[in-house]
Amino acid sequence: MPLVSVLYLAALIVALVSAILTDRTRYFDKLTWVLFVLFIPIIGIIAWFAFGRDRRPLPVAGGYYDSERVDAADDVIEAELERD
Repeated sequence: MPLVSVLYLAALIVALVSAILTDRTRYFDKLTWVLFVLFIPIIGIIAWFAFGRDRRPLPVAGGYYDSERVDAADDVIEAELERD
């Protein structure tokens, strides 16, 4: 039983810190998510990780971050370095 309590407390802390520190949320504002996690414990934590966090890519200069473009650019740079 103590292990379940420790896991719950850890999940609660991670969810609260994540909700407080994030700049973008989905469906509700930040304060609503924090209160939801605090007052509806297990469901609030699961809902925050499933629905609350905004998982859209962060905008960067020249568009959105695209890991495939970055990987392709890294491959080109490596090829250039190997030729030298």
